[in-house]
Amino acid sequence: MLRDILYDESRAMAEFALKRGKRVPSSTIKSIEAYVIDKENSSQSGSGDSNKMHQQDMDITDLVNAHDNLSKIVEPATPQAISLLQIEQESPSF
Repeated sequence: MLRDILYDESRAMAEFALKRGKRVPSSTIKSIEAYVIDKENSSQSGSGDSNKMHQQDMDITDLVNAHDNLSKIVEPATPQAISLLQIEQESPSF
């Protein structure tokens, strides 16, 4: 789902930026956290289908704006590259 991709990339970019001492507006972090809270609330209520309906009804504007702001902060890196780096760092190595 597009919302999940936006969230995952936004979260990865926020962590990337913060770990490198870049300034990230608190409103951007709040938008990402709001998605997590809404996602957790929807997963606690009912069946999987109603969860999907709830997520589709959410306003995605704040998450899109957060993603856009973070993309500018982490330039020249791309959201996808940062997400891939995070996945690589989290995976067990030999």
